[in-house]
Amino acid sequence: MPKVSIVKGRESPDSAEILEMVRKAVDLLGGMADIVKEGDTVALKPNILTGKLSGPGVTTDPRVIEALIKLAFEAGAGRVQVVEGAGYGAPTSEALEMAGM
Repeated sequence: MPKVSIVKGRESPDSAEILEMVRKAVDLLGGMADIVKEGDTVALKPNILTGKLSGPGVTTDPRVIEALIKLAFEAGAGRVQVVEGAGYGAPTSEALEMAGM
C-alpha cells in the first residue's frame, strides 16, 4: 500500500527549515535508510513541466530537491541524479535553470 506523509511549516520557510521538514516527512515514512542502500544510485524527478519559476503547483521547490539529495547521500547513496524532461515551452536544461536547479 502506498504511504504518504505531510509536514506543516511556515508559509515562507528558509532552506534549513525545508531540510528539516523534508527530513521529518521522510522519517514518517520509515527513513531514507529504508529506501536508499549503501552505494545506490538515486534518481530524483522534480516535475519541471515548463520554463517557469518554481511556485505553488508549478514545479518542485529546488530547496526540496537539495534536501532530498542531502538525505540520500547521508543514507549512503553513491550517486544522486536529478532527471527530468520538460513538457513544453523550453528545452529541459533551460527549464531546470529557470526553476533554480
